[in-house]
Order: sequence, then C-alpha cells, then structure tokens
Amino acid sequence: MAGRSHRSNSGRAVTPTPRARTDFSVDQHRESDLAVISLQGSLTTETTDRLSACLDTTVPTTRSLVVDLSRTTALDEEGLSVRLDAGRRARRRGGAVRAAGVHGAVEDVFEEFDAWHSLGGRHSPDGGATSPRPRRGP
Repeated sequence: MAGRSHRSNSGRAVTPTPRARTDFSVDQHRESDLAVISLQGSLTTETTDRLSACLDTTVPTTRSLVVDLSRTTALDEEGLSVRLDAGRRARRRGGAVRAAGVHGAVEDVFEEFDAWHSLGGRHSPDGGATSPRPRRGP
C-alpha cells in the first residue's frame, strides 16, 4: 500500500517513497489566427499525455500553431515524438505546427534527432521565422 511501512528482508521498516511528480504545465492562447501552446518544465514520457490532449483539441481547429518551448527545461524522445506527430497531422490538413524558443538541452535533442527539417525550421513564439543554428559536427 502506498505510504505505509513494510519490512525489508533485513527486518528494517521501509516506507515507500512516492514517485516524484514532474512539474509541467501547458498553457494555450490565441493571437488572431495563430494558436500558441506554451510549455513549462520537463516534456518527457511522464508528461506527454498533457501536451497530447492539448494538441488533440488544437490541431484540428487551427491552421497555424506554435509550440513555445522557451520555458521547457528537458525533452526526451517521447516528448519530441508527440510534437512531430502533431506537425504531421497539421500538414495533412494544410496547416503547420512550429517550434519556438528552443534552447539548451531541448535544442540538443532537436539536433540529435535532426528535427528541424521536420518542423519547418525555427520560429519565434509569435510565429515568425528565425535563423537556423549552425549544425554541429561533421
């Protein structure tokens, strides 16, 4: 049972530690015909369901969507996959989902999986294009 002590093999009382809650939030607003989804915290396997739910309701109702990652502190392959899938769904409808505010460790994941091409380039939170970061390595 969660939160109750039990005896370990050595006979000592052990209280299970609850799984750490990952702080993550998804906020959405519209600026004329542009929808902006702003993420804060870690977009990882544990939190992708919240972004997926927001994208599931937003992608079908807008042609232009920006996912603002400027306050995203971590990203794993699952988080990136949710974002890329939303882009594919939007393109099938004639729309686009862009990434903005990509930096630090999040940017490293984008580069590791060569996601910039799939995302239509880099964009500012207001939907405008920005210059690409030079590619690292050979």
